[in-house]
Amino acid sequence: MMSAKENILAKLRTSLAGTTPLADDYDQALVTTPWSYPAEQRIPRLRTLLEAVHGETCLTTTAAWPARVVEALGARGIAELLISPATAHGQQFAGYLALHGGIFLPMSSVLRLRDYSVPSAEAEGDGGFTSRQRAVAEALRRGKPNKLIAYELAMCESTVKVHVRKIMKKLEARNRTEASYKLNTLLTSQTAEFDEDLAS
Repeated sequence: MMSAKENILAKLRTSLAGTTPLADDYDQALVTTPWSYPAEQRIPRLRTLLEAVHGETCLTTTAAWPARVVEALGARGIAELLISPATAHGQQFAGYLALHGGIFLPMSSVLRLRDYSVPSAEAEGDGGFTSRQRAVAEALRRGKPNKLIAYELAMCESTVKVHVRKIMKKLEARNRTEASYKLNTLLTSQTAEFDEDLAS
């Protein structure tokens, strides 16, 4: 008796009987050789490639590109951007943000900020939130409705309601708005502690 694998292979061999394999005429240079275009074709070619992946090209100068990026982000409603400050472009962009009222937070600070999140006690009753409650609390702080929270966290809406009630009880909040306010206040006070730690 043949195994399932042997049975499939036998069927494949039978179906290929009498056929002639095609020669492999794949041109490896298409992948391994860098493409080069005459100067006048570079921008149109880049634009074509980016449009194929729904990207966008904008002509700008070396000095003006940070402003162009900020403008494009603003037009799309994007408030945050992750950059690498270790590169020359990252440093230029960070400098631009600092000079024009933006906020640049080094990765080392972001990593330290994790220690100042919503209280992390897993057991209920000691003033902290469970990990699921922290996730719901963050969404609640941002003003998201239960249905959206449930969708984003892959929970039942009824489970979200239970978490929201427990969060409100721990915060002694009478409604969602007050809970959101208190969560924002909590985050602000923790950020202030974080800033003091950085200064010391």
